[in-house]
Amino acid sequence: IEHRVYVASKTKIGRNVYLQTGSVIGCKGQGFERNEKGSFEKFPQVGGVVLEDDVEVGANSTIVRGALLETRIGKGSKIGHLTDIGHNVQVGKHVFISACVLVGGSSIVGDFSWLAPKCCIRNNIKIGRKVTVGLGAVVTHDVQDGLTVVGVPARPLKKNNSSHEK
Repeated sequence: IEHRVYVASKTKIGRNVYLQTGSVIGCKGQGFERNEKGSFEKFPQVGGVVLEDDVEVGANSTIVRGALLETRIGKGSKIGHLTDIGHNVQVGKHVFISACVLVGGSSIVGDFSWLAPKCCIRNNIKIGRKVTVGLGAVVTHDVQDGLTVVGVPARPLKKNNSSHEK
C-alpha cells in the first residue's frame, strides 16, 4: 500500500494486492433517491468492497463500496490510474481496466475482458467474458461474450468481409 491510500471499513483485501498512491477503496457512492417532493435523499451505503488476490489498483482510482451488498474486484484484475468503479460493481477474474475508465454502479464485467482508456460503462450493464471495449467507447447496452465494441454509443466492431486473398 503506497502513500495517501484510503481503505474504508468493510473492505476485504486478498493476498498480493497492490494499491498505488491516492487510491480510495470503499468510500460511499452517490446513493441518492428523489423523495415525493423531488428532493434528493441519501440512500444508505452499507456494503463493502472485496479485492481478491493479485489485484492492482492505479493511482488516484476509486472503488466505491456496495450500497447494500459488496463491490468485488476478481482475482488478478488490474485497474489503471484515475479510474472510478461504482457501487455494487462485479469485476471478474483477470480483467484489465485501463486508465480513466468509469464503470457505473451495479455493472458486471466478465472474466478476461479489457476496458480501453476513457471508456464509460453505464449503470446496470453486463459485459460478457473476453470482451474488448474500445478507446473512449460509451457502453449503453449489455455486451455478449467475445465481442469488441467501439464508438458512442458502443456497437460491435464489424468484421471486414472483403478478402484480398485469391
